[in-house]
Amino acid sequence: MAQVPQPPQPPRVPNVAPPQLPRPPGAPPGAGRLGGLFKRRRKDDFLEDDSPEDSQAPAAGGSDAASGAESTAEPAAEPEPAPAPPPYETWKWPAVEPAQQKGKPPVVLILVLVLLVLGGAGFGIYKLVHKDKSSAGPAPAKAASTQAAKKPPPPASAAKAERTFATSVESILAQSVAQRAKLVQVLAATQNGCSIPIAQAKQQVAGVAAGRQKLLGKAKGLAAPTQQTAAIKGLLTKALAASLAANQHYTAWVGGLAGASPCPGSTATNGDFQAAEAASGQATAAKQAFTKAFNPLAKRLGQKTWSPDSI
Repeated sequence: MAQVPQPPQPPRVPNVAPPQLPRPPGAPPGAGRLGGLFKRRRKDDFLEDDSPEDSQAPAAGGSDAASGAESTAEPAAEPEPAPAPPPYETWKWPAVEPAQQKGKPPVVLILVLVLLVLGGAGFGIYKLVHKDKSSAGPAPAKAASTQAAKKPPPPASAAKAERTFATSVESILAQSVAQRAKLVQVLAATQNGCSIPIAQAKQQVAGVAAGRQKLLGKAKGLAAPTQQTAAIKGLLTKALAASLAANQHYTAWVGGLAGASPCPGSTATNGDFQAAEAASGQATAAKQAFTKAFNPLAKRLGQKTWSPDSI
């Protein structure tokens, strides 16, 4: 079993005789002796001194012989030095500085962080300035073209409503084409020497006018789901109204030819015929505007396009 090392013991303090002071003249014997004033007390230092010189104090009233003996006494010999304490082990705690050095961030990492912060700040300033410059907005024409280019396609319900509108318009136009063809035929026969009876011609022209009146009512009742279809609806009603006015004037002209000789006579001086021609010119201009607006919608929906001279 290994022997546990003991802690080192403090060195033993040698006993030293108290110094003797010179006796002043006329002083009693023993006045120069310090006696027990230098007696050592090692109790607080955990040392015990059992020296007989220190434990016995000299009498205050000693004889001159004793005083002389003590004065001639030689000082005590030097004690032998205490043996060296046996070696013992101590705990060695790890140094703290290396750990603290390891915990410090490297200089390169600090530089990288600083550069990243500066770069982020510069990018934020650039975005802020760029946003301020772009907040003024583009020119009106450019903004309008950009908005038109980014216009989203109509939803499925709107596309279905547009197709329904276009189909209804096609039905009105098909009836208008048939009525116009009949009107052109009757007017041509009347102008060609009244080759058709005037009563029959008047009845047919009046029938065409009544048909145009019905078509105008249908056009006014169309449901326009978008702004484009609403514009087309307005142009169609305007064209049908102008055609109806022309048909009514033609009806009055044909009805006034009954019993005329020669028939039909001069149209240049006939007020009903001239009014009918003026209304017909207005109807033709309205039909051109209508077809120009409706045909793009018909092409987009894959439906038939129309000519202004046929409706």
